[in-house]
Amino acid sequence: MGGIRWGLKRSKVGSPFDCTDCTDKDKEARNCGNHRGLSTAARVISEYTPEISRELEEKKASKVWNLAWNGAPAIRLYECPLSCFDDETIEVIRLCYLIDDTKQLLHPGGWGAQPAWLLEAYEILKLESAYSLKDKGHE
Repeated sequence: MGGIRWGLKRSKVGSPFDCTDCTDKDKEARNCGNHRGLSTAARVISEYTPEISRELEEKKASKVWNLAWNGAPAIRLYECPLSCFDDETIEVIRLCYLIDDTKQLLHPGGWGAQPAWLLEAYEILKLESAYSLKDKGHE
């Protein structure tokens, strides 16, 4: 969900992060490449738990970006989004946009013939898109 929401945010205004412009100090502050060694649960957070809060405090991690839509649960990133979402996540996002734009599915045979991961990703894209429209005042 975080990757798709990031893709939607980035597509509206462009990315505020550019690796070629980042100094070592920026990379340190943004936990680029997860150099602080945060667990997966502490890198992309939709809900704080005592364990996650303790880990963030112990590793002196700061929030890098907040992905929030009006009405959607907030997702907080404790790593630079450019290093947080791996190539596979970005490819799934691209595939979902391609399906949405072309109305062509990955495999022939309709939605029932598609892999479960694709159905889940496409459903998240549509949900996040609806949140984005609601945030813009479209109901």
